[in-house]
Amino acid sequence: MREHDVGTLVDELRLPQPLVSKHLRVLRDAGATTATVVGKRRVYRLSADPLPNVLAWVTPYYQTWSASLDRLAAAMDKEEHDRASQ
Repeated sequence: MREHDVGTLVDELRLPQPLVSKHLRVLRDAGATTATVVGKRRVYRLSADPLPNVLAWVTPYYQTWSASLDRLAAAMDKEEHDRASQ
């Protein structure tokens, strides 16, 4: 996996530096990334080990969101069909 410093991520993501740093800190605290200090820069790399734990944590929420979004799509399709029938 490649390493990136904060400045590179800010440029690639086109997001404000404080926002990128905040997300990187959360990911680092969760063990999803590792950070190495190189001179004045902090270089980040994804950690492969905690990703199964992240997936296990996200899965129940994904299932809830997926079901809710499916219901929303069905309601929108029904509304569109009803309008087309009028």
